[in-house]
Amino acid sequence: MKKLWKFEWGANYAFIGGLFCATDEEIENLIGREIYLGEYEGKHSEVYGTVDKEDITLVSDNPVVVEAVGNFGINPLEFLEE
Repeated sequence: MKKLWKFEWGANYAFIGGLFCATDEEIENLIGREIYLGEYEGKHSEVYGTVDKEDITLVSDNPVVVEAVGNFGINPLEFLEE
């Protein structure tokens, strides 16, 4: 079952985060993995790092809320390094 999660990273010049839908298994697979956001903070910024458990917060497991809100901002699952 998909749930609504919040991803948030501290950054120097920009807010890095968002709301996204994922299963518990997808979140378990995400924790401890590296993501690469490219030049998210501007030219030559090279934003990347490892997703820690503290970076991900459960917002809601209510299917109505999950469907209504959906994805907004950065979904870290889309930036996983292979």
